[in-house]
Formats: sequence, C-alpha cells, structure tokens
Amino acid sequence: MKNLQLSNPAFIHAEKSFKEWLDILGYAGIIVYNMPNAVREFLNWLKEMGTCFG
Repeated sequence: MKNLQLSNPAFIHAEKSFKEWLDILGYAGIIVYNMPNAVREFLNWLKEMGTCFG
C-alpha cells in the first residue's frame, strides 16, 4: 500500500519519524522500508473509520 497518501501533517510526521527511529535503531533496510508503509495503511484506515481527523 505504498501508494496511499497521507493528508494530515501529524500523520506525515509520525510516519517519517517512525522510519527514522527504525533506522537509528539499526533495523534492516527492508524493515525500515516496509514498516512505515504498514503504519501509513493503518493511519489511512483510522481516517476511513472516522476514528480521528485526517
């Protein structure tokens, strides 16, 4: 789901910061790439469910 776009600035920041954190912790490149995509999918799901502002 890497084509999903986040519109909420807080969501964008959270995804970017999470990716940076994984990299700092030394996770493998595939994890640093894939996990933020999963977070983006989850954040989009929250927006679709009306759980939060997005």
